[in-house]
This record gives sequence, structure tokens and C-alpha cells, in this order.
Amino acid sequence: MIKNREIDLVLNTPYGKQQRVDDSAIRAAAVTSGIGCITTRAGISAVVSALAAMHRGDYEVRSIQEHQATLRPSKTVKARPRA
Repeated sequence: MIKNREIDLVLNTPYGKQQRVDDSAIRAAAVTSGIGCITTRAGISAVVSALAAMHRGDYEVRSIQEHQATLRPSKTVKARPRA
């Protein structure tokens, strides 16, 4: 189905040895076919949230710089001088 481009997005979270082998083949097929492939629960959760927001019309498009400006400043950790 991936090779025939019958799938638009692959969500694949492997578990165990055999699944790792299958995961490599699935991911390679998706990449070769130009189909997006998400392999982490956090990534899948982010996509689901984004799709839900798009469905509700509850989103806005901003540049990364505009988004950065809305974030709280983080504590800067000073690098130690190398010996």
C-alpha cells in the first residue's frame, strides 16, 4: 500500500526485535515513496493535536520568529571554559 501510494501518512511505533526489522522496511518504503512517517508517540500526539486544531479552525500561521517571541525566556546556562 505504501509503494502504491494508497497511504498518505505512516504512524509507526515499533516495539521489540522483530518490529525493529519491520520498522526499517516500513520507514524505507515511506521515504522512498515520499510519504511522511512518524515513529514516536510524542510526534503522533503532536500531529493529532495539529489536525484537530485544523479541523476546528483553531489555529493561526506564524513565523518561527513570531512564535519565539511569545515563549518565556529560558535560563541560560553558561558554558564552562575548556581546559
